[in-house]
Amino acid sequence: MLKLNLGCGRRIEQGYVNVDAIQGLAADEVWDIGNLMNYKKYPDGSVDEIRAWHVLEHLPIMQARQVLREWRRILRPITLQQPQRSFSLDVRVPDLFMVMEVCVTRGGLDQSIMHHVYANHTSAFDVHHWGFDAQSICTEIKGSGFEVVDCDRNAASFEIRVLAVKPAPNKR
Repeated sequence: MLKLNLGCGRRIEQGYVNVDAIQGLAADEVWDIGNLMNYKKYPDGSVDEIRAWHVLEHLPIMQARQVLREWRRILRPITLQQPQRSFSLDVRVPDLFMVMEVCVTRGGLDQSIMHHVYANHTSAFDVHHWGFDAQSICTEIKGSGFEVVDCDRNAASFEIRVLAVKPAPNKR
């Protein structure tokens, strides 16, 4: 079973190929997740799961759409009737709407949560190019050919988690 943990940073997960663009973070492989050429080594339908926590916001939206389509290409299709696998794509992004709600409620910009909007700027990869609310991230994922299984907003971490599947082709 091939599982990719893309943009792993310091979150190294057992059972996954941990990938990050930054050298020295203990990733198994170091490559730019936004570069579509890096996915060519994976044949169509060869990957069982992709975990991409806080990755898509680091890409311009057109590039993020291309990456989502490439993830769809390399993921193995599953049906929702397979109880052992309820999802193949696990995406998390900052909830920009939630951050704005907090700023409005508190009467101004709250510096303690602004990294959810802009990132920390510790490297060229640690910059946010796009923002999402729950509806927009689900729309992007569906628009790339996935079926969204679950979409949750987490107020404690100011993030949205989307679980999705690459649907099996229709049998006619």
